[in-house]
Amino acid sequence: MTTVHLDEITPEAMAVIEARRRAPPIAGPARSRRSGDLSVPCALIQGVPARIDPDAAAAFMRENGFDPEIPYPGSGVKWPCICRTCGKLVEPRYATVKRGIGCRVCAGQAVDPAEAADLMRRRGLEPDGPFPGSVKPWKYTCVARGHTDTTTYHSVKSQGAGCRKCGQERNAAAQRLDRAEADAVMRAAGFEPTAPYVSSRAPRACICQTCKEAVHRSHDNIKQGFGCPVCARHATSERQRGVPRPGVNDWRRIMPEAAERVMRAARLEPQEPFTDSAAPWRCLCLDCGRKSKPSHHSVSSKNSRCRYCARNMPTEALVYVMEHPHMNAVKVGVCGLRPGDPRRRTRILVRRGRWRLVWQLQRDVETAYRIEAEVLRHLRDEQGLAPFLTPELMPYGGYTETFDADLITVTVLRRLVERAAVHKKSPAGR
Repeated sequence: MTTVHLDEITPEAMAVIEARRRAPPIAGPARSRRSGDLSVPCALIQGVPARIDPDAAAAFMRENGFDPEIPYPGSGVKWPCICRTCGKLVEPRYATVKRGIGCRVCAGQAVDPAEAADLMRRRGLEPDGPFPGSVKPWKYTCVARGHTDTTTYHSVKSQGAGCRKCGQERNAAAQRLDRAEADAVMRAAGFEPTAPYVSSRAPRACICQTCKEAVHRSHDNIKQGFGCPVCARHATSERQRGVPRPGVNDWRRIMPEAAERVMRAARLEPQEPFTDSAAPWRCLCLDCGRKSKPSHHSVSSKNSRCRYCARNMPTEALVYVMEHPHMNAVKVGVCGLRPGDPRRRTRILVRRGRWRLVWQLQRDVETAYRIEAEVLRHLRDEQGLAPFLTPELMPYGGYTETFDADLITVTVLRRLVERAAVHKKSPAGR
């Protein structure tokens, strides 16, 4: 708003002002009147534009290719017209045509719902509702297969899209291998398939031609270069034991003399020949004179030492007996009672491994390890029981101390622990 003096207003503006004064009041900003001054819009000072003649507006629309269907509704109101170019019923505004904007259908900015439905049907898609817009999801039914899905008119027109599910099935059929070709790939990799081919990602039962073991390999595994897992484990074990493999990673072999030097550097004297880097190795501690079974791997890579000379070695420990109902297994073990974090081992097995603590016995550390060793020696040497679970099923360790619950019950295992606790034996004899 601009404040001007009454003498500066043109006669046409004054006529408009007088007409507004006589008109009833309307909602809007209040007009302020001061001594001799009046707040007047700038448009009135510059001159009031003349009202648009409806006939002139209709003539202007015809000059720009539109045939009006109704009389002139207003400058900014949609005006139903017939476009002479495309012959469609459109609704341009007089003000937009005045600015040089033409038919939106001819420009590709508007879509006729009937044409959109016809295009969908030509692509084999039957629309299940009215046209929602060019880029909004439009539900359809596939005429060929009866699939129900959604697409957009834009993707159907510009990208030539059809039924999405039919396209996925065609792509899958084009990429799917036949059984003969999949079998040829398996045999070339050294596997004899024993199950039909399903898909490239599905594991397939087969026999390794090298180790004659039954394994599961998928077509993608073989294409990526994966071999037999059993052969890989055997190769790793042989490499750790120092078994020579001509021409294959000779520099990785661990020789017994080198392994003994590592143990002696840690103040541990080996009491038996070296077999495996990851296997327990009976050694005599040169500091405390006690025997323990650290592995070569733990000493060389983790800087482990004698368990009795360790600085964080607890003075008390628990001998525990556990059972796992779901895996039908029992377990015996030792849990050190460290200050600030007692029973950490049993808590991990109970919470994460879903084991159930059946019974426990607290003793000093040496007695606890002696009890565990006597029980394991009785089960392995005298009864010939092997570890029941595998490292994959026991990611937190301790799988070598598990046994089949059908061969030894948790009650019998508890009695063995109680009997070993009563039996006196020198710790140095471990």
